[in-house]
Amino acid sequence: MHSAYTSDSLIDLTTISDLTEVRQHNIITESRFEMSACQLDLFFFLLYQLDKNDEPGKKYWIYVKDIMTVTSRDWNYAQCKDATRGMMQKVIEIEQKNGNLLQVALFASCEYIKGKGLIEVEISDKIRPYLINIKEEFTSFKLLGALNMPGKYAKRIYIMLSQWRDQSIKKFTIDEFKTRLKLKDPEGKIPEKYTKVSHLKDIVLDPAIKEINQLTDLKVSYEFKAEGTGKRFTMIYFYLNHHKPDIKQIPLDFKESDAIRIEANLKEVGIVRADVVKKIIESQDLKKKFAKWFYDWKTGKFDKVKMKNPAGYCLKTIGIL
Repeated sequence: MHSAYTSDSLIDLTTISDLTEVRQHNIITESRFEMSACQLDLFFFLLYQLDKNDEPGKKYWIYVKDIMTVTSRDWNYAQCKDATRGMMQKVIEIEQKNGNLLQVALFASCEYIKGKGLIEVEISDKIRPYLINIKEEFTSFKLLGALNMPGKYAKRIYIMLSQWRDQSIKKFTIDEFKTRLKLKDPEGKIPEKYTKVSHLKDIVLDPAIKEINQLTDLKVSYEFKAEGTGKRFTMIYFYLNHHKPDIKQIPLDFKESDAIRIEANLKEVGIVRADVVKKIIESQDLKKKFAKWFYDWKTGKFDKVKMKNPAGYCLKTIGIL
């Protein structure tokens, strides 16, 4: 049984701008895992919701239409189902400072609420220290840039390079780079992908760098190099600069996400009659009046103890009764 969502459970898209950043511990950035583009977008939306005061076991809600609004990519039910089911099977491998290898699922639970377009997620306890209240050794990256890129490799490489955004050059061994992207198993138990440098260039790097340069704050170029006496390429050198991308801004009209958010607010107050809810949602004037009343109510300007019937008081204040 999923938990009930409230007005505070959903993201207010008006708070997201091209300057909005999210962060994760460098250990996550450097860990080995693979996710689809849809799964990474879910993860990015989750990062934006995390707060240092969140209690263990807290459920987070992601409204699929919000992701579609930001990314301009459609999601269908099959994608949502596959993405949420797959998130439970994704294991992140973290090399800890004590030498131990932590293998942990990112999510403790992940549920798609059919018919509502909502996804409820709970993060695993062992991953919390790497995502919540991080004060040092973290990677910051621009949320809109990460979301706007359609490719999973572009998203991962952008975050990997964001860790080194203050440097002009970052180099990886080809083996290290491919291992992070789960293109190579360090133990050799799974066949390596893109064994030819030309394949790695054409399928992974060139499309990813094109997306990064067009849609994020990083301007990146790269080259393969051979180190040592041999002629075989063993290194990738990335050259980093900063620029202002021409990214799509979030539109200000979120009719569907507005409706579900306002309905949640009304439900919290105790206003559930369908005709009344519909009337408020469809009226710009009533929505503004209700938003002001709800804010005052949530911020303690009314005495909730003495107010025995907040729904009635609200409806009277905004002019329905």
